[in-house]
Amino acid sequence: MVFTDMDPWNRLAAERETKIFCQKHERQYIHISFDDVYQCIRDITVHADSLQSLFEHKFFGWLKQMHEKYGAVFSLYTFNTDSHAPDYDISGFPARYAQELSDSAGWLKFGFHARDNEKRYEKEEAEEIRRDYEKFTAAVRKASGGHGDCIDRVIRLGFFTGTQENVRALRECEWGPVGYLTADNSEERRSYYFDDKVTAFINREGEYYDPDNRLLFLRSQLRLESVSSLEEQFDKIKSYDKPKVIELFTHEYCLYREGCIKGYTVSQLMEAYIRRACERGYGFDYAQNRYRDITAE
Repeated sequence: MVFTDMDPWNRLAAERETKIFCQKHERQYIHISFDDVYQCIRDITVHADSLQSLFEHKFFGWLKQMHEKYGAVFSLYTFNTDSHAPDYDISGFPARYAQELSDSAGWLKFGFHARDNEKRYEKEEAEEIRRDYEKFTAAVRKASGGHGDCIDRVIRLGFFTGTQENVRALRECEWGPVGYLTADNSEERRSYYFDDKVTAFINREGEYYDPDNRLLFLRSQLRLESVSSLEEQFDKIKSYDKPKVIELFTHEYCLYREGCIKGYTVSQLMEAYIRRACERGYGFDYAQNRYRDITAE
């Protein structure tokens, strides 16, 4: 990864003392997530002997700055392994940073994404997906001191795939998911086991609760790397009056790109949205906190 003197990492470090305090929005909160996460975990695993703090890593340090300045919260939806990095396996996630991860659990969580970067859960494979999920939770719990506070229980499965049998299997796991994030382009694709009727409902309402499977579904409203206009997209976000939690997301690899979207890098674009959300009175939170009934057993 290459970071120049003009990139947002260094610029934000210079502004670190600048604090923006946002008023908590009583009705709606914003949650930000990253898909396809593995590079940052691989980095802190490989360099565990040289990093005295988790937040010395550029990515984790930037997330902390966004939290300290604006109160933003983040979820990292991770792969267990990845074909682009044969030396990466989430089981190696070191416990060196356990105290920092535990202390940061209120604003930094990890969620299961998939076994690897090619895996789709569109076939019935309850035992396999359960093993994949339990490998993930064991690694995160070990890395964070043995508890589950760092686990996000509302997740986005890879390619928005998951049959009823598969998601039921995960629901029964310890620290299992209680909700799923659906496609941002759901007019073009279905998510999980939805039929046309449920797809149309969640497109319209932004949220759907399946009582048979005891699962919440929330639409992903905005994929940051697809933004064409900052103002138009934020106006669209303001039009969502139904979900309690508005879901924004991108992919980890997008933050390492040098290219720009409408004059912004993805990290600059994300900060622009976070700042605008604060100015408009939105707060930041996790769905598992806002929909408290979904975690009730």
